[in-house]
Amino acid sequence: IIDRIKAFRGKTIDSVTPFLDVDLYDGSRCHIIIPPIADKIYISIRVFNCPEFTIEDLVERGTITAFQVDFLRWAVVEEKMNILVAGAMGSGKTVFINTLARLIGKNEKINIIQDVPEITLKNHKWVRILTTRAKSREVDNRVTQEELLIQSLRMRADRIILGEVRDPLASYQLLQVLNTGHKGSFSTIHADSARDAIYRLESLATEYRPNLNQLSIRNLISRVINLVIYLGMETDEDNNVVRRKVMEMIRVKNKLNGGDFLFEGVEMV
Repeated sequence: IIDRIKAFRGKTIDSVTPFLDVDLYDGSRCHIIIPPIADKIYISIRVFNCPEFTIEDLVERGTITAFQVDFLRWAVVEEKMNILVAGAMGSGKTVFINTLARLIGKNEKINIIQDVPEITLKNHKWVRILTTRAKSREVDNRVTQEELLIQSLRMRADRIILGEVRDPLASYQLLQVLNTGHKGSFSTIHADSARDAIYRLESLATEYRPNLNQLSIRNLISRVINLVIYLGMETDEDNNVVRRKVMEMIRVKNKLNGGDFLFEGVEMV
């Protein structure tokens, strides 16, 4: 099996580099680790499956309320807000952002940047899916999030969807891209609350540009991020997840208050 996977992707795994990550033909991701750093050979395959729910489906599942649907339609379609979806791993961020994207007009040009092809928008006419690539041992042929964000500037996209903000350079580049336009763009981020998502984005961007003063970074974020949606998980007494749910929505005001962000809560009726 390992030989077939290596041949398929032209990768190498041996005692010098005893681990391997590859994307398989169906979009799933395979990780292999072998001795001497493991006691035996382990193969893990992660199958990515992002269900295509409608916004009404999420109401039936208890993820959002009917009131929130009306607000989100207004935010996505009419106001074209730049939206950050936050939550812990497994909280349903990708499914939620995929559902939000289905509200976008069918004739809008959308660039989707992701590590694996989870968000597809099959019923939209102008969708360009751009996928990152890790470097191989033989040659540094990686393609990063930030490089794909730069390419998107040259592709005249109306909106950009970044699957996940996960490193300092991509965070800063996303802010720069949104600052050039592209109203109605989306991304996700790991965070413990809606407010925490904004401060984590600030922290990542600052890590890339430590010489920029705090007010500059905060002014940029407050200009280009309009809405943060925080997803949480409700569990039963055995700690099994019974529902993924919107716990909080905040609007980020386009001004600072004493040098700090100014937030406005959205009703959760």
